[in-house]
Amino acid sequence: MKIKSRSLAAMSIALAVSSAAEATVYNATYATIDSVWKTAQAGDTIKLSGTFAYTRLQYKTSTPPIMIDATKAVFNDSLQINQVNGLSIVGGHFGSATGPTKYGRAIVVYGGSNISLTAPTVIGNADGQGIAFNDTTNVLVKSGTFTNLWSGIALNHVTTAVISGNQVRKSVSDGIDIFDSHNVKATYNKCVGGTPRPGAHPDCIQLWSVAGHPVQSDILIAHNTAIGPTQGFTSFDPNKGGGLRIAIMYNTVSTSYPQGIACYNCVDSNFSFNTLTTLAGAAHFTNMNIIGGKNNIVTGNVFTDLRTPVAQLSGLASSTFTDASILVDGTNGLDTFADSVGGSVPEPASWLLLIAGFGIVGMAARASRRPAIA
Repeated sequence: MKIKSRSLAAMSIALAVSSAAEATVYNATYATIDSVWKTAQAGDTIKLSGTFAYTRLQYKTSTPPIMIDATKAVFNDSLQINQVNGLSIVGGHFGSATGPTKYGRAIVVYGGSNISLTAPTVIGNADGQGIAFNDTTNVLVKSGTFTNLWSGIALNHVTTAVISGNQVRKSVSDGIDIFDSHNVKATYNKCVGGTPRPGAHPDCIQLWSVAGHPVQSDILIAHNTAIGPTQGFTSFDPNKGGGLRIAIMYNTVSTSYPQGIACYNCVDSNFSFNTLTTLAGAAHFTNMNIIGGKNNIVTGNVFTDLRTPVAQLSGLASSTFTDASILVDGTNGLDTFADSVGGSVPEPASWLLLIAGFGIVGMAARASRRPAIA
């Protein structure tokens, strides 16, 4: 029996080596990408080089995914990915600083599943979106930079996504929009140097549900940073269903706008251990508003006001305090939550004990206001 077992193991290794050896590496330019894409099989790699105009990749299912190495490629018009299941893109420069792209997005994904983009560099002309996913399952965007766009990343009716380690610069509106989506984790992203145009409603990360669809659910917004003229991490649209199991935790907001963190009609959600700072010269205090909903946890949030003179909120003489300004259905947070002025922020380990005591899911995101740009 031992001899037979070893023989089977050897056969498995041989098959794995054979499968790896069969993977092909292709080189492609704009002139050849269509034919190479049609030829490539699961597990193959396509290395791009040169400048690309409007490009479309479509109708292919690959397990393991096809990998596209775009580190030496520049896309000056839209890259459209249509009904593709299994694709990993690494690197690449996308978008145009001089005019609109074909679809108003540097990269647009329709349908499909298992799509990942790592370290993309995306630029705009103060309009359009960087990367937009529509009706897609299992999405990853990490370590990207998004500059001078209306919004950097948009998820529309997406199920299961990780958006992590991205930086949005000089946005004229939002950093990341997540709407009509479920089971999404947005972590360690940063919005900085926003340049909101007149009439814009900027948010670093904004969530919302869509009327007539299941309410957004199981979304984790954690360890993100919003700095400058923008609102922080928000979910509005109280008449469209709010949110279910939304966790906005351990984020840093240093802004001159009033809504640091907000969630309207959110249920079984958690808004804790965030740091909110009102910048010098701001016209309004950077606040936290949890309006409507039920069964929510709010604790350990620290507020600092850098304006001169310091705003005297709730009779406080100090400019740094904990949970003192949170509004819940229009009432001061001190009437609802146990935190007191000067309270310290618990360590993560303490938070896990607290979460267990409440029996409410906060830290994990499980497994879809305004419309996307057409």
